Amino acid sequence: MEWSYIYSSDVWPALITLSLVIYLGAYSWQRRDIPAARPFTLVCVLGVCWTTGVILEILAVDYPAKVFWVQFQAIWHLPAVTAITCFILQYADLGRFLTLRNYVLLSLVPLAGAVVMVTNDFHHLMWTGFRMNGQIVMSPGRLYWAFFGYGYAISLVNVVILLRLAIFSPGHRLPVIIMLGSQIVARIAYAIDILHPDRIGSGEKVLLVVGLMAAAYALAFLRFHVIDPVGAARRAVLEQMREGVFVANNQGSIVYAN
Repeated sequence: MEWSYIYSSDVWPALITLSLVIYLGAYSWQRRDIPAARPFTLVCVLGVCWTTGVILEILAVDYPAKVFWVQFQAIWHLPAVTAITCFILQYADLGRFLTLRNYVLLSLVPLAGAVVMVTNDFHHLMWTGFRMNGQIVMSPGRLYWAFFGYGYAISLVNVVILLRLAIFSPGHRLPVIIMLGSQIVARIAYAIDILHPDRIGSGEKVLLVVGLMAAAYALAFLRFHVIDPVGAARRAVLEQMREGVFVANNQGSIVYAN
């Protein structure tokens, strides 16, 4: 089957998003010796797959091609959210919870979702159909809202972890606020697109959901050195010291203690 593609200016938001995600993926891969950088590299790989699907959906001329690329994009949504959770756990110094068993448990729902999506033509549990309304609009199946709810539930876990980090570690507050704000905006934009699919175009949606988060994480990484080998080495040395060490700010509040 041959599908046709044609240039559209609507693709530019998705191309900008793809560039941001590729840059962040390269940045985090260069720092892969840091525990938090490894899951974030995976987040970027999944983001590249998602954004590529959006680009090809926009450029596709044939209706079957557009439907295929919409389904292709959806496969990466839950894995990306799950990988972000792993990154946030590592960043919040909760990596001890990421045991092999917990990695397997975290993978079960995204894997099940991918299987249901790939085999949807046989059972229509994820989508009962698609229609064209300026862009591809799906009709949800019986399992769609279950997977949708899981995605938001795990996003809520991310919010709780980041809030806990901001409360108990004042030194992390600014980067946490940046990351948390981007996650909230992205979740709202994603919900609006699902509930009102004609409000936001595919390119604008991926820019708001993926591109905005990529820009926020880029700011956190470059300005606040969230995945910084020097900072990671310093923390490792301080945590292994036998002596107690704490750092206080000018107001007398403790911002770090080993």
